[in-house]
Amino acid sequence: MTHKTFIAAAHGLHWLTHRPGYMLLAAAEEGLAEEPPGRFARGWLSVMVASILWGCCSVVLWSWTWSLFKDFSGIPLMPMAVVLAIGLMGLYARSVLALAESLVGRDGRQTVAVAALVSLWALMLLGIRSWNPDFPHYLPPVLQWTRPRMMFRALLLAPVWGGWAMLLAGQFCRPSARTDPVITAFARGCGPMTATIVLAALVVATVTYYNNLPWTQLSISATPVVVAAAGGVLLCRRWGGLCRSALLATNLLTQIAFLLAYLANR
Repeated sequence: MTHKTFIAAAHGLHWLTHRPGYMLLAAAEEGLAEEPPGRFARGWLSVMVASILWGCCSVVLWSWTWSLFKDFSGIPLMPMAVVLAIGLMGLYARSVLALAESLVGRDGRQTVAVAALVSLWALMLLGIRSWNPDFPHYLPPVLQWTRPRMMFRALLLAPVWGGWAMLLAGQFCRPSARTDPVITAFARGCGPMTATIVLAALVVATVTYYNNLPWTQLSISATPVVVAAAGGVLLCRRWGGLCRSALLATNLLTQIAFLLAYLANR
């Protein structure tokens, strides 16, 4: 039974890591180039699903780690370390490298830029903790998961904003002859209407989750929209056109903008 469970888990992991969304975010360039471009014609949906799943996994990892280590200092060092390490080693390792290279190039300064981005990410994760108990006591226990704690809401929404930013970048920066076939298929498979519908759902979710904040809660949605639009264009120009590195850098930049906007409204 244990052997069968292990085999099933291995097959499940193999299936997950070969989904178009995961491959766009985390796969090696060589592996991505070997894939038929047609698989990525609806890659936008897979990217959004992968982003949502990582948001949910972040919440679970944070909660489990806090329950296990019980950091009595009130500073969630272990949850931050676990979420940061797994995120950077898995789904967003290439995003960090792409944004660092976008900022300073590929010389020796890239290491410094990576360290700065990782440090910034760690500080933001430490800052999103809930200052006061904010469980939805007015809801029955079976529905409380729909209104998670404030820090969990940020963990859930940040990856989704980043995933949507990749969709938006494909609207402002169209594929060219230099664009890889996989990225061309991804960009052409998501039109303006699709990107707009996803944005509307994301704004509704964000405003709903932060409706207890002052009117400046609107900036929590407006900031990533502006950064995704402007940053996507600038990063595509920095990379000489639409490419995977520009999309990944836009993803991470938008997540940073969202978390900073949230922290500014706390």
